[in-house]
Amino acid sequence: METESTSITTPSTLLEDLIERSQLSPLHLTGAVVLGLILFLIGLAYVDGVLADPVNVDFWRIGLIWPAIIAYSLLTVPLSRRLRDDAISAFRPLVPLDDDGFRCLLNEASIFDRRREWLALCIGAGCTLLLSGAVLGWASAGRSGWLLAIYALPAAGLMCGLIGLGIYSSISGSNLFAELSRFSLNVSIFDLASLEPIARWSLGGTLSYISGITLSLLLIPQFSLRRIEIIVIIYTPLIVTSVLAFFLNMRSVHGYMVEAKRQELTVVRDSLMALSRTLKERTAKGQVEDTQALLSAIKAWTAHEQWVRGLPEWPYTAAIKRNLVLSMLLPGVVGIIREALSWLLKRLLPVS
Repeated sequence: METESTSITTPSTLLEDLIERSQLSPLHLTGAVVLGLILFLIGLAYVDGVLADPVNVDFWRIGLIWPAIIAYSLLTVPLSRRLRDDAISAFRPLVPLDDDGFRCLLNEASIFDRRREWLALCIGAGCTLLLSGAVLGWASAGRSGWLLAIYALPAAGLMCGLIGLGIYSSISGSNLFAELSRFSLNVSIFDLASLEPIARWSLGGTLSYISGITLSLLLIPQFSLRRIEIIVIIYTPLIVTSVLAFFLNMRSVHGYMVEAKRQELTVVRDSLMALSRTLKERTAKGQVEDTQALLSAIKAWTAHEQWVRGLPEWPYTAAIKRNLVLSMLLPGVVGIIREALSWLLKRLLPVS
């Protein structure tokens, strides 16, 4: 698959390849998978007698949480690919190679290992067994019976498998710029705008995970102490991983920015030392007529040094940093608002 912004073929993930091989658009594939799961759920619910109470809100909310997360995971694939390709395009001018050399570098980069991706998919799906108590507990609660486990375990397995694959892809994607950084990069600490696509890709991955967490919180039935424990156990590693991936994706560029900043400060200090020596020499000889120009130069270099010290060492802007912090707070805020609204509705509309 070739990007719109460059003729160079960029690395693709296992999920991207599977979607492409299906010969369906991400939207059509998502619709087919979700519709199949929902029809499967309705069929089993009918056989199990659950449809006798079609307004069982908790049942439908927990039943639809897996198709919702699966749909979200599939629909965010094109956006993730576009952000990654934009980051590669932004990185291209920094690498001192011609187009053929850069193309070879991308082809040789062992970024997404297919065997490890399949392993991550299987491990994610296998994690469903660790949650089988909660899954089967839902399936056997109330009027629903064990028959619904036929739906619950595969649906939850597919959801967790996609999450595991996404986590691996995010972490493995952090090796992308490490591979591209095998040569000395033409990084300028004075041109942060050219590096912003890299930060936007990292932020996009973090936002996609945290938004998926927020979506699932909206669908989980009434919170209880046990459910809160499960939420913390599942979601805390996801949030930590997504934030960690944000910084891992930029760590190689960060190293070059730190080095470029150090070199610039070395130039500033050398210039200040030279000016200081000249000022001392002329003052000692009584040549005070040129000291004002030297003092002005020293003042300018000192101001420049302070400015350089204040330059960022990571390729993200204040807006990107602010969005990252706000995204980390989003699941908690949404959970609190949901519980507050639920409490308010119970007070206004008491149910016997």
